[in-house]
Amino acid sequence: MSVSEIFTPDVYGDVIHKEVHNGVRDLVSAISRLADDVEAMTEDADDDADDDADVLVMLEDHVGKKEDILQVTGQVWSVCDRLIEIAKVGVVGVAMDKANEWEALIKDAIDEVEGWDPDAEDDFDMEDDSGAEEGESKQLVKEEQKEVNGIKANGTEQPGMAHGGKDIELQSNGRLPLIASLQLTNIHATKAKVLKLLKLIRMLYPALRKRRISTFPPFTRTSSTASLPPSNQVTQFSFMLQFCSDFSTAADDLADALYDKVPNLVQAKMGLMSIMAGRCVDEVKKGWNDEEDAFTEWSTKWVARVKEVGGRIPEEELKSYQENPGCYG
Repeated sequence: MSVSEIFTPDVYGDVIHKEVHNGVRDLVSAISRLADDVEAMTEDADDDADDDADVLVMLEDHVGKKEDILQVTGQVWSVCDRLIEIAKVGVVGVAMDKANEWEALIKDAIDEVEGWDPDAEDDFDMEDDSGAEEGESKQLVKEEQKEVNGIKANGTEQPGMAHGGKDIELQSNGRLPLIASLQLTNIHATKAKVLKLLKLIRMLYPALRKRRISTFPPFTRTSSTASLPPSNQVTQFSFMLQFCSDFSTAADDLADALYDKVPNLVQAKMGLMSIMAGRCVDEVKKGWNDEEDAFTEWSTKWVARVKEVGGRIPEEELKSYQENPGCYG
């Protein structure tokens, strides 16, 4: 029985199954390349022994092949170290590492959007270019940016949603009204809304790591059958991690739509992330023992805020997303 067959997704979850499967695949590939390089070097050495070849050419060729072998050998050791680490840290450790990776991708998307200068490109094609609405859009940008930073529009402090999982209380006062679509004339206002949504999405990761990933029953390959979590918990855990992965992909797609300056597509991507947020939290709203905890209350408010900022998928786009949800479905 192969290693990937032992680490089945129904017992260990999709994430660790994929990690082990990919690790074994990379290991077999590296060993195969190593065997080919060693065989080729041996054959060349035999040929050179029979021919009156130039000594310097022989030495240069030998050194080049030796470097290739050393490089592939390093890859073999690297993959082995990765598989040993998976066995050591278990499902929870692998999930923690993957969550960190996915959050880092969202942070990269945020940094890229923040560094993007819409004024350096063509004007954003919106329906109304009136000066009054543009002034209103600029004011919206200022107010929403203050709220993202945990401050009310009137300048007083507001705790907001804390990062790092240390304090997951969310204050609901001082919220801006719901904006269901991007009928704004200023690309800067659209950029501000995209940033606000991405920053809200990123807030989910520390909370999940503290309240759901780290609290998942720890187990490794050596764990007894009795200590393994039930299959329904493994399924919930896998769904949660899949959404964490999909959020990072959706963040890039949203940023691309913003750069392309396509309003309906931007709103469709934001609305889709709102739907994903609700589905993700629904899977793990309660703890692994089916108990309500601090995350239960926080996640309810977090989803409401994400939907408020993200809005809904435009009607003209909704049908196509329902028929073909893609990797986010």
